[in-house]
Amino acid sequence: MDPYQELLNLFGKDETEKKIKLKIDEFHGYVSRDVAVKVIAKESGVYKEEENFIKIKEINEGLNNVNVRAVVDRIMPLKVFPSGKKCRIIILKDETGTAELWLWEEDTRLAYSIMADSKIQITGAYINGGHLNTGYKGKIKILSSAKFTEFSGLKEGTVSNIKGIVSRVEGMKSFEKEGRKKTFYSFVVSDGDTEKKVIVWENPGRVGNIEEQDRIVIENARFKDGTLHANTSSRIFVKRPRNIIKGEIKDIKLKGERTEIEIGEKKINLNMEDTLKFLGVEQDKQVSLSTILELKKDSVIGKEAVISKNNEGRIQKVVMR
Repeated sequence: MDPYQELLNLFGKDETEKKIKLKIDEFHGYVSRDVAVKVIAKESGVYKEEENFIKIKEINEGLNNVNVRAVVDRIMPLKVFPSGKKCRIIILKDETGTAELWLWEEDTRLAYSIMADSKIQITGAYINGGHLNTGYKGKIKILSSAKFTEFSGLKEGTVSNIKGIVSRVEGMKSFEKEGRKKTFYSFVVSDGDTEKKVIVWENPGRVGNIEEQDRIVIENARFKDGTLHANTSSRIFVKRPRNIIKGEIKDIKLKGERTEIEIGEKKINLNMEDTLKFLGVEQDKQVSLSTILELKKDSVIGKEAVISKNNEGRIQKVVMR
């Protein structure tokens, strides 16, 4: 793009030349004509200098206004210093090497919108301590989001991002190896077709009190011997659906054309279709709902159940044990 030609297109020759002279006079003659043209073109919104992006290997101490495009290798846990200051480190990589991007204070929240394997663009950063810092002028833009791996596509020894629904919680377990006690947390996650066991190492308590039917996302999970392993470089996000009812089935009785089910501390009322889905039986018009309840209630009362409902309040899935 020729900034002078753009100004000619916008203002015409006479007006452009007048603006150039005024701009040079404004700087008391200390700027050249070419610089004056670029300044006017920028101020007029018709010219923007290309941002120069460097490779990671070109990062050197003391550089300012650094622009980098790279892939997120992993996102480290939040660090809180004794002073109360917060920091989160993102490890970046390109074909030339790896580098650390340090996010401070409010900027640490940006990490929640970025996933491992995403391609990002950092502009206006500076180098201090050998790593990238965004500071006040720095900006981060996601160029392409990370992909999730289907369970059927998991390969031995690879690291992947996965998502699914918790189908079973096994909890905290410990064992001894070479005289040292090791603790881990395990659960089973489903993608709708396949189930995979997940073992969380290194600070296993970070998963919190996950429950069946929780939605879960795991970054940087290593697939080994048919199991997904989450370590310090793995991030785990848990979202609990609102439309979940769980507890012990205490009573089932017919009330008019609907069924009242006492589960845990709640009572829910279901129509015939949802009642049949809850009981796991096919509809038979020759058999009344009351007969079905009499035949099935003793086999389900006392069981633990998890009921998930859709946005319309209809039963979507029932798990009983």
